[in-house]
Amino acid sequence: WKRKDHTALKVRLSGQEILGEQGQLDAYEVITEDVTKQRQLEDHLRQQAARDPLTGLANYRHLAEVLDMEIKRSERTGRESALLLFDLDGLKQINDRYGHLTGSHAICRVAVFAGTSIRRRAAAATSLQLSCRKQASKQPTTWRNVSLKPLPMTARDQCFPSA
Repeated sequence: WKRKDHTALKVRLSGQEILGEQGQLDAYEVITEDVTKQRQLEDHLRQQAARDPLTGLANYRHLAEVLDMEIKRSERTGRESALLLFDLDGLKQINDRYGHLTGSHAICRVAVFAGTSIRRRAAAATSLQLSCRKQASKQPTTWRNVSLKPLPMTARDQCFPSA
């Protein structure tokens, strides 16, 4: 459905039969209700429920759902997947010395790195599926269709090419 200005419109339809005096079908009554704002709010709430408010990364619950799907996909297809975990050493010291605002900034910087740099550097055979914030200092990332044998080298090379 579209409005007169051609913007998308989400509607809920309901209807009923209108019967005549002898019980015959005379017409249908259809009611349309604009639910665009309600659907936008539902989408927003669904996204908030799956995202960490500080970093915007997927939260632990969403990570668990994705990991479950990836394990099932791997079992079904025989393709390997991997989970890469970033552990931010020294985050407690940053918080203690410079304050939690600076610690939060450090977490956000790693989140940006996990969300962009890794994706850009990922080899053609790897597909970055998800970056997630599980705890303050741990940020897992799942990769699909990767060979597990060279994974430690691949992860280091892809994430830290200058290392």
